[in-house]
Parts: sequence; C-alpha cells; structure tokens
Amino acid sequence: MVHWAGEGSDVIVCLARDINSKLNQRPSAVYFSYNYGDTFENITNQFELGPNKGYATLDKFYTHPKFNLYMVFADVANQMIYTTTCQGNVTRIKLNFHPSNITFHEEEPLTFLAYDMVDPEKKFLTDLKCWQIVGRRAGCCVCSSAPADTAHEHT
Repeated sequence: MVHWAGEGSDVIVCLARDINSKLNQRPSAVYFSYNYGDTFENITNQFELGPNKGYATLDKFYTHPKFNLYMVFADVANQMIYTTTCQGNVTRIKLNFHPSNITFHEEEPLTFLAYDMVDPEKKFLTDLKCWQIVGRRAGCCVCSSAPADTAHEHT
C-alpha cells in the first residue's frame, strides 16, 4: 500500500508485506518519505508487538479523509493498532478485540470507530483512551458530525 498525504504535503507512506512470511517474523515493513519520495526512512522498528515479541503483521492503514496526516495502522491478528500523525512518532495500542475496519470521525481525527468482524457480536468500539461498545450485531457504521450527534451513529 502506498499513500501520499495530499496537496501541500511531501509525505508518502509505504506499507510492504511478505505474504509468504510466517506470523511475527517481521512480515510487515513501513517506510515514510518526507521529501515526496526522493528518500524513504524505514520505521518498521516502531511497530513492535512489545519487547522481544516480534513485529506487527499490518493488514492495512487508514488515513483521516480531512486531516490526512492522521493515520491508524491495524494488526487484526495480534489485536493491535498503531497511530501516528506522520511526524515519525508511532503509538502502540493493545486491544481486546480485532480491529477489522477503522472509520474516522469527520471533525475529530483522534476519534474513530473500530469494527470487529471476527467477534460474532460485531462490536463497534471508539475512543483511543477508553474503548466502549457503541453497537452490536451491526452491519456497518458511520461517524457523524451532525449537530444532534454527541456520540457516534451506528446502523
């Protein structure tokens, strides 16, 4: 996967994965370019599962549609997400669910829904600090910034 951060930015992100590699043997590599692709910096070491636990198997990454420097990388199998604002600092967050799909809130780049497609209850969880179930047995979700919306909508 390759992502250009967008107009006015020189940031390009590349996620590479060896599909033949065994789980936790560094199957994913992440590279950032801060000069529109002239050079790339390997930041894979920031995607450790924990001390001496190997590296994440990153399924994909998500970028905020409006604030395109905000990104979430998902490791569904190891129940981890990694957040960054493309400035080189990555935050690892251990979860107790599988982050199968991420949807950002339209106006709040650090607020998003994580959809667990592995759990038969299909939970939606939100908020980086305190995950809460905001829906069960749902088929899809939408983050809304409508005036009446004080939380998130789910359908």
